[in-house]
Amino acid sequence: MSSDPQHSVDKRGRNAWIVIGGLFAIGTFLAVFVVFPNLKSSAMTIQTKIVSLDEAGKGMTAEECVKDVVGWYASCDAMPSMCLQEVPKAVAHCLKAKDRAAECAPYEKVEVADARWTFERCESIGYGKDTKDSDTRKACTASWRALEQFCKTHQKSVIWGVK
Repeated sequence: MSSDPQHSVDKRGRNAWIVIGGLFAIGTFLAVFVVFPNLKSSAMTIQTKIVSLDEAGKGMTAEECVKDVVGWYASCDAMPSMCLQEVPKAVAHCLKAKDRAAECAPYEKVEVADARWTFERCESIGYGKDTKDSDTRKACTASWRALEQFCKTHQKSVIWGVK
């Protein structure tokens, strides 16, 4: 029984490659069978809501659009990061459903640098600092900013994906 140092180094190298290969296989399995289906399902859920807002927005005021989208975000069963990312787009789709010239008049005067404005608006609809979920507060402020942007651009929302 001779202990060959070269043999033990080769064996450790082979074991390392087996571990690396196994980790790669597990990662691929998770990506294909867990992450991708969840991503696809989330995208379909979000798209369904956005399409419904094209029609629902015709019967809503601008503020109701904001409240509806924030409420949707709070109950969104898709990936939270994807829901949050799509909040401004959802608001823009709802607002684009009809002419909002009269409703936009007060928002054209809002100072962009005044972040307090969005927080006050969120508090007025029940999503203030007492809201436990900070992402819902982010969705609320993003919704009001989307409304402000929509109005300041004379109803030509500059949000990608909204025509």
